[in-house]
Amino acid sequence: MIQKSILLIIISFLSGYAIAECELPAAPSLPDGAVSTLEEMLAGQKAMKSFQAEVVQYRACLVGIDENIGDDLSAAQAAIDAKLDEMRKQVLEADEEAKDAHEELLAKYNAAVDSEAAIAGEFNIEIREYKAVNQ
Repeated sequence: MIQKSILLIIISFLSGYAIAECELPAAPSLPDGAVSTLEEMLAGQKAMKSFQAEVVQYRACLVGIDENIGDDLSAAQAAIDAKLDEMRKQVLEADEEAKDAHEELLAKYNAAVDSEAAIAGEFNIEIREYKAVNQ
């Protein structure tokens, strides 16, 4: 039961991640430096700079998701800790109730022993009186 509750807490926090939101950009076609013109090399440079900027955005996207996961893990841990604290409190309350019930039963047990001893004492008095009259 406890493990199921904790697992549900973790799943609820981690189920919203779609790492597919972050798409790795496709690498550009590079010009062949041995046969390309200056314009083709400049276009290749422009495509490379664009690719590098997209890769920076991709990595930032991954970092953002990772930070969200970290935040959600912290929140999940806090929720688990709260649930465990609640369960500890319930155990302590149950312990206190069990202790009270035990003390009540012990008092009744001791009262029964005392009653038995008192009645046995009274009966012994009656036996002595009987013996005194019938000897």
